Order: sequence, then C-alpha cells, then structure tokens
Amino acid sequence: MSLENREEKTAAELLAEETGRPVEEFEFTEDMEFPDLDDLEVHDADEYYSED
Repeated sequence: MSLENREEKTAAELLAEETGRPVEEFEFTEDMEFPDLDDLEVHDADEYYSED
C-alpha cells in the first residue's frame, strides 16, 4: 500500500485501495443501524474461545 496521502484518506478509501473492492462497500450510510452500547452483552473471552 502506498503511504502517499495516507493521512488524507478515509478508512474506507484505504480498505478499498488495499482490497481492490469499491469504496462504497466500506462506507457508512445514513440508513445503517448500530446497537446502543447499553444493549450489548459482555462475554468472557476465555470462556468464549475455550475448546471445551
């Protein structure tokens, strides 16, 4: 990846450049919904990734 103008590019532009996919695939749109942080559940990573 070229470091030229890196500071001026958005994350979506950098991902598109790196993957060769359209920048639109990485951009947020106005109709996207995100959960409220208070609604998210917390899980123990060790328990989640255990092989039991």
